[in-house]
Amino acid sequence: MKKEVVKHGNLYFKRDSETLMMSYTDPTGDYSLVKEGTMYVRRGEKTMIFGKAQKDGKMSVFKSSLIHAMKGDVEAVAAENEADISSEQNASQYVFTLTRREAKKIGVSQITLSYDKATGALVVLKIEEGNGNHTT
Repeated sequence: MKKEVVKHGNLYFKRDSETLMMSYTDPTGDYSLVKEGTMYVRRGEKTMIFGKAQKDGKMSVFKSSLIHAMKGDVEAVAAENEADISSEQNASQYVFTLTRREAKKIGVSQITLSYDKATGALVVLKIEEGNGNHTT
């Protein structure tokens, strides 16, 4: 993408059912939902569905990576993305950088996960793609 897109809203995660909801207040009505292995993405009037049948596709890897990251399972995120893990820490966070072993122009090249030391909560997830796009 050539421009920055900023969205605001709330994130809800239910660990036992691995349900994740990103409900946006700006733009109103947009959301991303992962429930029972299926991902639903609503943008404007369009809803896209990425189901269990699309194994190994970009969105399949993305949705399972989100769930593993929320659960704090860094090794599972690395395995999903065929990545090596490096780590560091600062005063308040543990920071893990996952770098894909084989560089590709399409798809994830690096993921950064930052967890709060006090609570263990994921506070930053940054996904960088081979083409230079990134999502934080």
